[in-house]
Amino acid sequence: MILLPLLLATTLGQYDPDYPPPPPPPPPPSWRYRPAPPAQGGYEPARGGLGLVWMPLGVTGFSEATGNTGSFPEGQLNVELRPPTGGARLRAGFEYAEVARSVEVGLKYDFNDRGQVRPFVGVALGAGSIDPLSDWHATLGASVGVDLFVTRDFFFSMELKGKRFSGGDRRSDGWFYDPFGYTASQTSFQLGFGIYL
Repeated sequence: MILLPLLLATTLGQYDPDYPPPPPPPPPPSWRYRPAPPAQGGYEPARGGLGLVWMPLGVTGFSEATGNTGSFPEGQLNVELRPPTGGARLRAGFEYAEVARSVEVGLKYDFNDRGQVRPFVGVALGAGSIDPLSDWHATLGASVGVDLFVTRDFFFSMELKGKRFSGGDRRSDGWFYDPFGYTASQTSFQLGFGIYL
């Protein structure tokens, strides 16, 4: 008779009011978007190094020495090379307006290189032609602007640029002047976008 209660206690277990109830089951997995965990060792994929910048929305004006008054629509196409890190850029471009054309090679520097808004400055040397004169003259240009990066390699750009033209009349004072002895200059404002490949 003593074995029966023992057997029942072992098989069915004993009720203990101090024993805590088992924890509730975990909730089902959520299907909400979760950002990917950071890469191990701080690795970041290489960014694009070759960039194409198309600036079709531009307006330009010229000094009185050129004989062109008023403003003219203008477009610009640039090719940029950037290193894996840092804000320096090597830039080559072609600029076209109704009364002027120019090609340039220069340097551009982006500040705040890893940020979304990146102010920049640039300098360039090249050659250009202004109507009604058909011959080409050396140019020196400087620019300031802002690049707004939407993704790591795609951005919108805004640029204000000034340029001076040299002339062939060595009797004039200074290095940058037009054939009439006066400084010939061009100022332009442009909007566009770019992508790095």
